[in-house]
Amino acid sequence: MVNEPGCDQGRLIHQRGHIEPGTKVRPNPHVHPAGEALGPIVVHVKDVFGALVTGSTVSATLAKATGTGNLTGVYLVSGGTSWISTSDRRLKENIGEARYGLGTVMRIPVREYNLKGSHEKKIGFVAQELYPIVPEIVSKGDDGEFTASSSPWGIDYAGLTPILVKSIQEQQQQIEKLVERLTELEARLRHAESRKPNQE
Repeated sequence: MVNEPGCDQGRLIHQRGHIEPGTKVRPNPHVHPAGEALGPIVVHVKDVFGALVTGSTVSATLAKATGTGNLTGVYLVSGGTSWISTSDRRLKENIGEARYGLGTVMRIPVREYNLKGSHEKKIGFVAQELYPIVPEIVSKGDDGEFTASSSPWGIDYAGLTPILVKSIQEQQQQIEKLVERLTELEARLRHAESRKPNQE
């Protein structure tokens, strides 16, 4: 890769979500309350066809190891290889119970597929199918035949995590109710058995 002026050697970010050596990070002289902020960043990204897209700008902020500033995006801790999403109660409002849960998960089609031009089998979702179910985690693209100038649809896979957690919670509540009901029925059965006259 070509080194860009004013950029530090960092890591290469793929659309698949993992990070590899190669990203160029452009420092920002702005000083954040939590320390020096390094974003926004300029990265080299591989597109869905595996081609490098150079000079792509990612809307993210890289903070120091504390990561305690008033950040509203994602950041990397010192030496980290995974993005940390800001989730501070002080930055949120209108907090309420999520309407998505087990019923939502049951409606999501899970697909096997391969990308055009590749025989590698994959498992996942189709953004256009997921959009009517959970539009908040789908990034809409354009419609029509896909060309080099098309804007593809995308999915925030991490956004599914809270829904899956809620589903497990709801399912566990169902299990606990069934266990309670089963225990009650077993107790009734034992009581009925104890009242039967002994037959010798």
